[in-house]
Amino acid sequence: MCINYIVSDWNGTLLKYPDECKLYSRVLIDIVKAQCWYGVPIHPAKLLSLAETTVRLWVLERRGRHGKEGDDYVERMYDLFNKSAISGMAVDSIQKSVQEYAKRAKKQVDPRMLRPISEARNMGKQTGILSAGHEDGIKAVLREAGYEHAIPSQDVVADTLDQEYGTAIGFVLRIYKNKRRFLIEEFINQRGFKPQETAYMGDSGGDEPCFEYLAEEGGYPIISFFASDDFKQRCAEKYNAFVPASEEELREYLVSAS
Repeated sequence: MCINYIVSDWNGTLLKYPDECKLYSRVLIDIVKAQCWYGVPIHPAKLLSLAETTVRLWVLERRGRHGKEGDDYVERMYDLFNKSAISGMAVDSIQKSVQEYAKRAKKQVDPRMLRPISEARNMGKQTGILSAGHEDGIKAVLREAGYEHAIPSQDVVADTLDQEYGTAIGFVLRIYKNKRRFLIEEFINQRGFKPQETAYMGDSGGDEPCFEYLAEEGGYPIISFFASDDFKQRCAEKYNAFVPASEEELREYLVSAS
């Protein structure tokens, strides 16, 4: 065994939130606060539209998690949020919302995962994040939680905010359903991670292409503590994934596989 490179998913793996809905909520709250509390003019129809968007996102999220909205519900959530809330906003205001979100989200990071990753980094192992989440949000949460040293900002590969001349167009969704390709292109090819010495940590079906790739190449799939028991069992059987029972087990696995 030889693990010298560690790549992790973000939502549902290092962060308890399984998706970006909490970030969406923060942005929507700040839009309404700006309109209602600070005297920024708003048309009643716009306020109603924001309220409807909030409800529709809430419904899509919950139905989607229970398999009642098809495989494309995440794409539909992004499309709805971008068109109904983000498009046309000042990028500065969105960035402020991201910082406010990070102050709350820092309480939801999983130290059972991040402490062993941080220790592995201190031992000279290379670390990274591969996520369909918002890149600036991930970096902000890591800073707020005190783990920015564990995973360098240049090795956070995630989605960004599409913008033009300081005005937002929308959050992009390029990595979702394309994780295997991005793992290979961004970490194996560009950063020189050796697949047979690479561990990938994940929690859901979107991470399985990375598990499959590493299983084929002699690498190390690892399942997060937040994953469901069914998912843990299935990946252990299908990809010979490691399922740590405790932080200490994960630490020993990362260190002993050296």
